[in-house]
Amino acid sequence: AGARVAGARVAGPGLVGVVRGRWTATEAPLPGTAAVSPSPGVRQLTCASVGSCVGVASFTDTSGNRSGVIEQLSYGRWKATPAPVPAGTPADAQVVLSSVSCPSTRSCGISGYLDTADSRRPEVLTLRDGRWTAQAAPLVPGTESESSTSLSSISCPRPGRCVAVGRYQDGEGHFQGLIEIQSGSRWRARRAPLPADAGPDPVGGLEWVTCPAAGRCTAVGAYVDNQGSRQLSLDVTAGRTWTSFTAPLPADAASDPVAYLGYVTCRKAGNCLAVGNYVTSLGAAEGLFERQIAGRWRAMPAPVPADADPENPAATIKEASCPTVYFCAATGAYRDANNASRASLLTLSNGTWGAVSAPAPVGDESGRYLSGVSCPSAYRCVADGSTNASGMFETYARGRWTVTVAPLPGSGFHAVFLSTSVSCPAARMCAAFGSYTKHNGTRPQGQGLLETFSAR
Repeated sequence: AGARVAGARVAGPGLVGVVRGRWTATEAPLPGTAAVSPSPGVRQLTCASVGSCVGVASFTDTSGNRSGVIEQLSYGRWKATPAPVPAGTPADAQVVLSSVSCPSTRSCGISGYLDTADSRRPEVLTLRDGRWTAQAAPLVPGTESESSTSLSSISCPRPGRCVAVGRYQDGEGHFQGLIEIQSGSRWRARRAPLPADAGPDPVGGLEWVTCPAAGRCTAVGAYVDNQGSRQLSLDVTAGRTWTSFTAPLPADAASDPVAYLGYVTCRKAGNCLAVGNYVTSLGAAEGLFERQIAGRWRAMPAPVPADADPENPAATIKEASCPTVYFCAATGAYRDANNASRASLLTLSNGTWGAVSAPAPVGDESGRYLSGVSCPSAYRCVADGSTNASGMFETYARGRWTVTVAPLPGSGFHAVFLSTSVSCPAARMCAAFGSYTKHNGTRPQGQGLLETFSAR
């Protein structure tokens, strides 16, 4: 199945072009061990180059357990590989693959974790010479024996030089941030540093990491300070040294801002954008931008569309993409004046952020949700998400966003795309990884959905 995208002239500084093409849908292939209704939990997709993409997900197998699957696009075809697990993993362990990063078409790293009856343990997978291998990620000395330890994100700037982040429980049961560092085939674990005002039980953790170069990484997370307030942390490394500091907040933030950062992107070291939300002194939930320019971080509330609830828009920013210093795009969510759930699309141009309500498919007045966004170049972006009825792609060109309903592979309905699920290595090619409900008589099936955009 396919959906045509109207030709659009893309206008912006240094870029004028026409992009025409089609989205094509494929039911995600799964290993033979998959249940009839595998209900895949999709976590991330990335494309190292045009036509070469890797996505990770978990699915229900015939034993009722959750197993991992790696979806790879090569030579125009999607192939599913059962995700290996570390030696000694119990047969009934529940597998979650959380993130994937591929510095080249032949090298990738995957982070994840394994749930057993009495603990949660982290794992890392590596693609090298066409073969996937899995190993248990090392634990920080002093980790509680039945610790809930997980990895939420991985970034690999070079083959064999990955960094994964997450959280673990120390010997006193307190949650701490976790950093796993790869050097060749060896991994080492360390506790993430915390700002000086962290409380005795910091309830710490790192949500996302990005490494624009080996030894230059930025990770975002949160912690509880010594006054009992939830604050934001920025952990950065230069070489082997990791440092942590409290992220700034807008002037109207509450004393306990209940702040959150869930994603960070860096064009290069010292030039990053982190996104999330915070609570103001008046109790309103606002979207948050933390932008780093020339090494200095500044915070600002994210704008909301004109129809947002003026008293409390219940806003958040989910993901961002910055192909240049001067242009970024972001996805968000907010509540309008009629208390309806809406999606926002934001762009940074000429130093100013603007926000619009995401256009919806014709005749669809249901709730709107956006998740991932990828900009292969300035003034050319694709975001993905869904309404209550269908999946959708939002394309930015010529200064405006237009919507395309995500096609489905034959009989089905209600496609859903979650965060970090779209990747566009070039304007002429994108891929997205989601899920949809497939008709199967009286018992619909939850299946994976792979979409590719190819220019004509």
